[in-house]
Formats: sequence, C-alpha cells, structure tokens
Amino acid sequence: MKKILYPMLALTLTAFTFTSCEDVPAPYDDPNDNTNEPVLPEGVLLDQSFTSSLGNFTSVSSSGTLEWYNDYSSAMVTGYQDFNGDGIKENQAGTTWLVGPTVDLTDVEKAYVTINMALNYERGDINENNSVLISNNYAGDVNTATWEQLTYNTDGLNSSFDFYEKSMNIPSKFMNSKIVIALRHSCTESYSSTWEVKSMTIEEGEVEETPETPDTPTDGIYIDESFANDFGVFTVNTIKGTPWIIDFSSAKASGYDNASQNTTPSESFLVSPAIDLGASKGTTISFEYILRYVTNYGEPIEGVNNLVLITDNYTGDPTTTTWTDITGTLTEGRDWTTWSTYSASVPAEFIGKDNIVIALYYSCEASSGTWEVKNLTVKEGDSESGGDQPGDGEISGNSITVDVSTLGLTNGEALGTLTLADGTTLTFDGGGNQNPPKYYDNGTNIRMYPKNSLKINSTQTIVGIEMECDTYNNIICNASGDVTTSSGKISANGNILTVTDASTNELTLTNVSTQTSTPSQIRFLSLKIYYAE
Repeated sequence: MKKILYPMLALTLTAFTFTSCEDVPAPYDDPNDNTNEPVLPEGVLLDQSFTSSLGNFTSVSSSGTLEWYNDYSSAMVTGYQDFNGDGIKENQAGTTWLVGPTVDLTDVEKAYVTINMALNYERGDINENNSVLISNNYAGDVNTATWEQLTYNTDGLNSSFDFYEKSMNIPSKFMNSKIVIALRHSCTESYSSTWEVKSMTIEEGEVEETPETPDTPTDGIYIDESFANDFGVFTVNTIKGTPWIIDFSSAKASGYDNASQNTTPSESFLVSPAIDLGASKGTTISFEYILRYVTNYGEPIEGVNNLVLITDNYTGDPTTTTWTDITGTLTEGRDWTTWSTYSASVPAEFIGKDNIVIALYYSCEASSGTWEVKNLTVKEGDSESGGDQPGDGEISGNSITVDVSTLGLTNGEALGTLTLADGTTLTFDGGGNQNPPKYYDNGTNIRMYPKNSLKINSTQTIVGIEMECDTYNNIICNASGDVTTSSGKISANGNILTVTDASTNELTLTNVSTQTSTPSQIRFLSLKIYYAE
C-alpha cells in the first residue's frame, strides 16, 4: 500500500536514561520480619510487579507444557518459541495460567483490578485467548475452580508491543470473600499471541471502565450510497478546478468539458463520514465504476490519477491528511455501458479502529480521464472479488507461505491487494501495461506481465522471499530472470525466484522483461515470505 502524506512530517525521538540510586534503605524495613513482604498503602490489596520475577504468582499449565516466564522486565507467555534450541521458532498449543495469591476482600465494598500489559499477534478473540479471570473457590486446581472472566477494553492492543493499563471492576458478588485473580493464555499449533504483563494491582474503590467498543451495524452495512441523485453522506472537497458532480445517476469526476472540448486542471476528493470499525472483524469497500481515457495506449498520462484512499487521522483537510492508497488496479473501460466492480478489504491496520475515513480522489492536468462511480458500500466481511482479494497463507515460524490455488480467486481476474493471515499485504500494479497482473485457473497461477509489479508490505521486517514459478511448454515462467527488487539481492534458480539480504517493511518486485510472449511473463504458484527473528 502506498502512503500519501501532506505534508511530510519528521518525528524526533529522545532517549532518556535513568540511573538507579545507591545506598537507599528500603522503606518500612522490619529486622524481625522475615517475609520480605512490603507494607501496602491503605486501600491497596495487591501490588505485584513482574519486573524481575513472577512474585507471588504461579505458572500453571492446564494443557500443553507452556509456562509464564520473565522476559523484557515482564511476566510473559507465548506459544511461538524456539522449543528445540535450533534457532527456529514454531507454534505449540497450550493453555497456561498465571495464578495470583489469595486476596482478602472481607469488609471490602468495592474493588478493581488494574493490569499494565502489552499484547500482539492475536488472531482470535483477545479477551477469550488472553483472559483475566476471578474465582472465590480456588483450592489449588485451576480445572476444578469456578472462574468468571473480567472483560477488558482492547483499544491499542494487538498492533504493537506498547503497554496499556487496563482496569476492570470486580463484580459485587465477590465482595466479602477471598478471591484469586488469574491470567489465562490459550494458543494453537497454528498461531499464538505474545502477552507481556508488567504489573497488577487490586485496589479498593471503583473505576469508570472504558466503554465496550461499539457493535457493528445489525445489518453489517456501514455505508450504502447509490449516488443516483446526490452524494448522500459523502462530502466533496475540491482543491482546484472541476469538482465531483452527480451525472448519469452516478458520482462523476472529470476535468474535461464536452462542450468546449477543453480540460481544466483539477483535483477533487469525495470524502466519506468517519466510520467506526472498532468491533469489525473485517470490512469490505466496493462500488461499480466506469473509467475511461486514463492511459494512452496503456501508458499512464501524467497528472491523471484515480485513487481509492483510506485514513484513520482525517484532519478535515484532505491535503494535510496522511492517506493510504488501496486502489490496486482499476480497469479502463471501452464503452459507457459496461460497469466494472471494485472490491477491497480494508487493510488490517485499520480494523479495530474508529474514525476511519475513505475518499475517492481524482486529478488531471493537460488531459483528463472520466470516472463514474455508483452503488458504493462499506460492509462487514472480507472482500471476495475485485481490487482486494481474500487473504490467506500458512504461518510457520518466522515465515508465511501463500499457495495461489487456495486464495479463491476468479479466473481471469485483475488483482489489486491481498491481505494475508498475518496482516501482510500483496499489492499488484499494472505499471502501465494494458495487461495488469491476473489470476488464471489454467495452471492456478498469478501472471505478471512486463512492467507489472508486486509490492509486499508488512509490519514485520522482510528479509527474503521465495517465489515458485510455473512451467509452460517447457519454458520456466520467471520472466527469463529479468526481475528487479527494491531491497536485497534477487536470483533465479530453475523455477525459483529468490530474494535474499533484504531488510525492509516494503519490498517491490518488478517484471522488467523486454521479451515477448511466455518468456516475458512471471507465472507464480506460491510465495514464501521470510521475516526477521
């Protein structure tokens, strides 16, 4: 995906170093007290730091052999580790508990738990697979105790290892009893999150819990605009020249005037209202369109742009907003009656956030294309066709493998962006060739023609890739090895194209072949992406 930033901003990070004090006596030391237990302030019932140990907490495995352990100055658990000591990480299934000490709530009217945590790589229900549980009948066996889940708000989690404090009120039925708090982590052989906890406190009183993320619409539809008579909930924001208009029962963008046969240099955005995807599991943008006169015999015309953009930081001014380009490849039409369909899954980085804004952007200078759009929807669910295809991929260790035949693509379909299971995106672009990258059932491969490119974006550092190419009439379809990479070194060995020595979050492969017919094409069956440890 391409990031568009108006204007470019620089961010300076300043590092601070803290020096520990020497010869400072611990407070409240009692020479006759051999428990080494700190004296808690009034109203504090539990104050456990996991900086150097698990403290009074105990790791218990109810299935599998995983354990909570100390790392990164936290109590940490993950099923993705180097279990064999061979330097290769893999997933292991398990359910692992971090069980706290007994806390006496006798004569306590209200109490709440606060946990300072970081969590990432969860692909299922965060609260279910990374649970905060409470029991008032725990007797040493997690399987026989009665546990109740304390639900926490997940805002900010699962996109980085930033730490957030999450507070939960303890239900009133647990007051005037002795309770135990436990953290339970569940994972499978397919994937595991990593959960890090710096500290936990239980205090008397009550907190105003952050409201639950709003549910998705009951019908699963966030936006549904036909543009038959007006722009509906959308707003036109024109930078210069001719704005978007309603014409031919659609939203139309063009700087060309039929009457005068002149083009007015133009730049205009059609902007959606803010969309709350806080509870979304996956969202699709789709619309019907006709796009004409945007290339000159397959070559892009300078100054002509027709883009689908998305952001989570809309400023109210599209020129000062950081946009992400999710256009992929739009099909240029040959008449005014045949409508193409665009369908794109909202990138994973925007799922779970509110204030998501979508915009259709067009610009022109000396020449202008014409873009007509109708029946635009934003719906819950992953894309099944068009610009952004359903993602997949098998995660194993520090890599993900994509088998083209399992992606559910439509024969002859032009490709836009695929979102993989780990959030990595594959964005295909025609590069000016009238034949953009396409999928074909014959051979179950994705074909990339001269000038076509594949951009791989990931939040993880990409260190290499392997692309398995198809063979047709004894010709290895690897563009005769005429392929470039934006990072690392590329080589062709038989039917395998390999990139090594890369170190980037965005890698682009481009077919630069000058040959014709089959020897000029890349036809790949599978793609394996390697990430840094």
